[in-house]
Amino acid sequence: MNASPYIRTAPQRSSPTIDYRGVGECALVFLIVVTASGALYKFGDDTLAWALIYASVIVVALRDHAEIIKSASIVWPLLCFPLFCLLSVFWSVEPQDSLRHAAQYLFTALAAVWIGSAVAPVRLLQAVGLGFFACALFSVVATYFNVIQGVSQGDYVGAERYFVGLFTQKNVFGNVIVMGTIGLLTLGAHSGKYIRYGLAALALAPVLYLTKSTTAAILYVSAWSFWPVLRFVKQQQQKTAFFLSALTVVLLVTTVSLAFDTSPIGGALEALGKDTTLTGRTVIWELGFDLYLQHPVFGIGYQSFWESPAYTSEVMLIRAAVLESIGGFHNAYLEAMVATGLPGVILFAVLIIAPLLVSWRALKRQPTALRLGAVYITGLIASRTFTESAGYYQHDLDFILLIAMAVSGARFLHPSASEKDHV
Repeated sequence: MNASPYIRTAPQRSSPTIDYRGVGECALVFLIVVTASGALYKFGDDTLAWALIYASVIVVALRDHAEIIKSASIVWPLLCFPLFCLLSVFWSVEPQDSLRHAAQYLFTALAAVWIGSAVAPVRLLQAVGLGFFACALFSVVATYFNVIQGVSQGDYVGAERYFVGLFTQKNVFGNVIVMGTIGLLTLGAHSGKYIRYGLAALALAPVLYLTKSTTAAILYVSAWSFWPVLRFVKQQQQKTAFFLSALTVVLLVTTVSLAFDTSPIGGALEALGKDTTLTGRTVIWELGFDLYLQHPVFGIGYQSFWESPAYTSEVMLIRAAVLESIGGFHNAYLEAMVATGLPGVILFAVLIIAPLLVSWRALKRQPTALRLGAVYITGLIASRTFTESAGYYQHDLDFILLIAMAVSGARFLHPSASEKDHV
């Protein structure tokens, strides 16, 4: 007997199911992003977190090895520099240290390839935006209690250092806040919840002020151009090439002007509370370039300079020149030049530039908030390589995001390499 068309039958409700694999992947990405940012270092080292990450990545790599190999084959130029760093063990002045660091660097690349191939871009940006927003909140709490403790003990001067929150340096904390802001603005545009995510990004401003990082403050203000630029890209795609080209020219002119210390830039730096040496960076760069000229072909080995007893006098000279116990040249290209010579710095430049180009091509094909977010993040990292060692070290957040964004963009541009487009 047929049921009457006028009688409604109760819909069959299926019991809700939990995608444990998806939840686990998101949790792993969140752990990788937060740990790589350095947020756990002050809790007594982050060795345990990285041990958990290593074990988890090995498991998922064995499970998804075919997809990871396909993705890695698309972005293979980005893996050339980590492989060259591993090769530098054969001529390194500290082969054991170079081998250990280079192996970790290569493994970090593997983790980044997995993130780009297995995780949708929105999940990665959620980890960046929401994860770093949480880090900022915890930093405020930690700062409050540490400052109260410092004042109660009469340590008024020492209390200033606690404004780096969970992190070790103000530049690191500032970079985390800027990336978190880009992530929040991207999520706001992607979900249409502009007010909610906009207020969250705005709440990071006073926290950023506590870091007293001028560079991060400038980048934070620049990050707020995201929504107007997104509207511009969607409505006038034919003009974006001119816009981004003009922006590139401005960045290049600014960089060159900073390098040669022109008077207008010097005046601007003085107005921002900076000196014309960029707080000693130009002194470090001159000394570092002299070191590169001593071994211009293949360098002295990946991350061997700062740990080698053979260069103790040079390290002490650099630290005395800037009155700071530093462990890097504050320039990623100079790091690569000293460690791996001319071939290495060329491969490193490919590692930095290629993700930006891939993200830009994906944006041209699909002008969405997620694609523009990838352009902003890769562009931010590319700009930081001139004044910081962004992307050079193992377990580095910038390095992970560069490769993950490149893989995600390449998967979209070459769908034949994947069964599923992660949008």
